[in-house]
Amino acid sequence: MLDFSSAIKSYLERKNVDPFKLSLDELGAECVKEVERFRRIYPLVFEQYIGNEIFSVVIASYDPRSKNSLVLNFVIRIDAATRKVEAARFTRNLISQQSRRGVWSYGETDYLNKNVFGGIGRGFLTSDTRSFILVDKPVSEARLDKLLLLQTNIIDATSLTTQIIPSPSGIGGPVDIVLLGKKRRPEQIRWKSNQ
Repeated sequence: MLDFSSAIKSYLERKNVDPFKLSLDELGAECVKEVERFRRIYPLVFEQYIGNEIFSVVIASYDPRSKNSLVLNFVIRIDAATRKVEAARFTRNLISQQSRRGVWSYGETDYLNKNVFGGIGRGFLTSDTRSFILVDKPVSEARLDKLLLLQTNIIDATSLTTQIIPSPSGIGGPVDIVLLGKKRRPEQIRWKSNQ
């Protein structure tokens, strides 16, 4: 009934703005308006989110000329004291070819860091995944075939960890993989509908 991804996609296409120049404040305000509109129609739907996040927005882009990647993120939450819907925690992460390679996660980040990278779930990570995380090398040295295995392994390891230590929200299921590259639209490497 409330499709955030379609609303955000529609906004980005309507504005036709370069993601590297996108105003997160403006997009955040647009998301807040959408939640408030829905909340007027269904006032009790978001009661369970008072004092919590409703959803997280992650936008990733790649500039083939500069070979820079950009990951934008913010959350929509409801303040516990005021019960006001707000956009918060705006981040803009520019990743160049010289940046240290790494894993950027969104959603259950605290759970992933504590229980998978730093806890019992580490045993579900392959030696290649652990090496990728620990060895200090630039993004330019990351190979696509290894990255595909790495991201799937991290999600699978996290999903297995939830069977031992439940996560605050659902983690797991089919893994979608897209590649941001020279093409205008993301390339679907592996998609749920193909499984």
